[in-house]
Amino acid sequence: MALPRFSPRTVYTLFALAHAVGGFAILVEMTGGDWDIRWHIRRLVEVFWTPPHTVLYSGLAIAFASAFGAHLLQLLGPVPPRPLRVGIRVALIGLAMQLVAGGFDTWWHATFGVDDALSPPHVLLIGGMVVSAFGFVSGLVVLARASPFWTTAVPSVRRLLYVAMPAAFVALFYALWGFSWVFTYPGFTKPPFLPELWQRSIVGVLFATLLPFIALSAARLVPWWGGATATLALVTIDVTLVDALMGSPPDAASLALGLVLILVPAIVIDFVVKRYPSERARRVTTPLLGMAGGVLGGLFAGGPVLAMTGGLGSNPSVLFATMVETLLRAAGTPATLVAASADGGIGRRVT
Repeated sequence: MALPRFSPRTVYTLFALAHAVGGFAILVEMTGGDWDIRWHIRRLVEVFWTPPHTVLYSGLAIAFASAFGAHLLQLLGPVPPRPLRVGIRVALIGLAMQLVAGGFDTWWHATFGVDDALSPPHVLLIGGMVVSAFGFVSGLVVLARASPFWTTAVPSVRRLLYVAMPAAFVALFYALWGFSWVFTYPGFTKPPFLPELWQRSIVGVLFATLLPFIALSAARLVPWWGGATATLALVTIDVTLVDALMGSPPDAASLALGLVLILVPAIVIDFVVKRYPSERARRVTTPLLGMAGGVLGGLFAGGPVLAMTGGLGSNPSVLFATMVETLLRAAGTPATLVAASADGGIGRRVT
């Protein structure tokens, strides 16, 4: 039986929708990953199908279906130009890695019971997350900028891609950070590699390095004003959501302060990057965002990593001390400068 043939308009529109759905789905997956880390630290019920694993693998399944569906469309109608297919192909490879890791992790749980952070299936899983997140980010950026593509596809779908881009950037942040973290924390059943103070310092540096890289890239590559602001707002909302799921949401004062400290620099960065898109402007905006990233790491207990060591929210003096520590570290270390030079790289690779 012959396969049905779609019109170019239908194929191109569905191809774009697959990118948008995938961008949202990988953020759902990364949220489940954050929740899963904290679930392990609390030593809650240890079976494979925990609520965090359900969220994680549901997001993975939707993302895989969208990427695989984009490839199946090539059998049903005209094929989009090759440069537009590279990102989704990379994403599919990363998602396949994660599916293999999921089966590996199921066997690992059944064989060894409680597993550790630094385990083969987890390294494969998070490595696949990095690959798939980068694939979706690059695919969304290239597709949104491909004006000839939108003479065939339904133009209104382009706006959905614009909305999905901050979600994909946040997912890439989580994936990069998680891959870095898994090599600094050996597991949930073993003592940490490093004393708590050093662990907190590493978290502050990771935030101060990765947040500028991701947010500045979003400011440059999202084709509407507010890429950095939307991305950092979404990070804040997502971290707070997982805190609430674990029964420890930040108090209203800390949340309000965190939003101000992270969004005001982001707004400034969006303005400067769009108004003055030069290397000199990034030298000014990157340390600002690095400082904000360090503060965010302190305010929200560094997300899952500091939650592992007991968190900070219950002790205001420790919270303040860690805020100051991460702020100074973000402002004074070379991490923000590394992010400044790295920021331009993603733009050059995918545009």
